[in-house]
Amino acid sequence: MVGFTKLTELHNRWIKDMVSGEGDRTLQAHRGAYKTTGVSVALDDIMILFPNVKIAFFRKTDNDVKEVVSQVRRILEHPVTRELSRRIWGVPLRVVKATATEINTNLTNDPRGTPQLTGIGTGGSLTGKHFDRIFTDDVVNVQDRVSRAERDRTKLFYQELQNIRNRGGRIFNTGTPWHVEDAFSIMPPPEKFDCYSTGLISDSELKDIRSSMLPSLFAANYELRHIASEDVIFTDPQTGADPANAEQANVCHVDAAYGGGDGTAFTICRKYKGKYYVFGKLWQKHVSECLRTCAKIKQSRRNYRTGKNQRLRVEIT
Repeated sequence: MVGFTKLTELHNRWIKDMVSGEGDRTLQAHRGAYKTTGVSVALDDIMILFPNVKIAFFRKTDNDVKEVVSQVRRILEHPVTRELSRRIWGVPLRVVKATATEINTNLTNDPRGTPQLTGIGTGGSLTGKHFDRIFTDDVVNVQDRVSRAERDRTKLFYQELQNIRNRGGRIFNTGTPWHVEDAFSIMPPPEKFDCYSTGLISDSELKDIRSSMLPSLFAANYELRHIASEDVIFTDPQTGADPANAEQANVCHVDAAYGGGDGTAFTICRKYKGKYYVFGKLWQKHVSECLRTCAKIKQSRRNYRTGKNQRLRVEIT
């Protein structure tokens, strides 16, 4: 009724959780999933239904914050919203204070005059501030992808939010991952909605998007997963093939780990009808430990009938 005609029942569930859910939450969704629109509607709902709750809204930069605060104000001043307020509280909603980063309405009776909604960039000062509800939206972005220093700064910012949350308060995070070590790594485990599950992007649109960016960027922003780098052999791997297509390969391969964060991998690869079919297993162990207990490797080799004359031919690198 206020103009957001592309929101679906999925967004309705998100908004209800943002408004009425409990506990800290992280919601990851692909780019173009209308996450920020859902947050804007939720902020309005909270301001109407719980007018004495103090809300902080964070985005990466001050300009990003101003854009959303302006949208929230437009929703609050819509005739439908004013009528909704009248039916709930007996008076139509009226915005009594509005700046680029703060909004207050006539519904609150807080004698301190603290704004119901305060928007802050991640670089802003948090000293002396306290809030009941805290929303972070896209505080992780492309800067976190390319800069370790920025990733560390964003993590420090997120940790500081624990100090400004009032007792019994809640932090709700929304966004899209950019790097395996970004701030999402220290947030509550996310509920994920990738580009295949929301139904918001058609197959043809996805194909165009995929072709316009690096594979690792598409994987992070649309499939909500991380792949190692741009230097991959297969830029667009498909999953879910019949495992039988990997049977009777001539060779199998062990990629050995000798320490650190590496794992030991066992791989079978077969070229069949112009395509490569790959079966693999990974253990987060030193190669010597894997070879001492290599029954699983041998069993996989036997199951897939890999190696010439049924003899195990393994290359270790």
